Amino acid sequence: MILKSCRFLFPLFTSLFILPAAAPANAALYKCLQDGAVAYADQPCADTPEFKPAPLPTVPALRSAAPADKPAQGRKPIPPKPPAGIDRNRQKTCSKLALHRRWAEQDVSEARAKPLRAQDKTLENAQRKARRAEELYRQECAGGPDLP
Repeated sequence: MILKSCRFLFPLFTSLFILPAAAPANAALYKCLQDGAVAYADQPCADTPEFKPAPLPTVPALRSAAPADKPAQGRKPIPPKPPAGIDRNRQKTCSKLALHRRWAEQDVSEARAKPLRAQDKTLENAQRKARRAEELYRQECAGGPDLP
């Protein structure tokens, strides 16, 4: 019982000793030049003026000549370019789906090699999995040049 109560007192006592010591750490520190020597103080120097940074330059907002939804006269709207990695991502996705499709077909062939039992649905499940893998592959990768 004593050990359990001490376990909660240790963080309490350490926080009581550490927090007061850390409080002055957020105090401001000023660097002053006195008689050619650098001195540090916790209050601003009496003989130095207050530092004011220069204002940041402002940039005027850019306006397009034509509204964004209507192209300029005589010009066709430029279709947005897909990101450079989109073809690589699609190829990677199609490769992964092709691999899953091949595995599903292997499962079907292995299920066909096993003898059929009355309550065994291994072949049916493997065929369903292969059909779904094929459908997903065709949906994601149909018509592309990257078909394996």
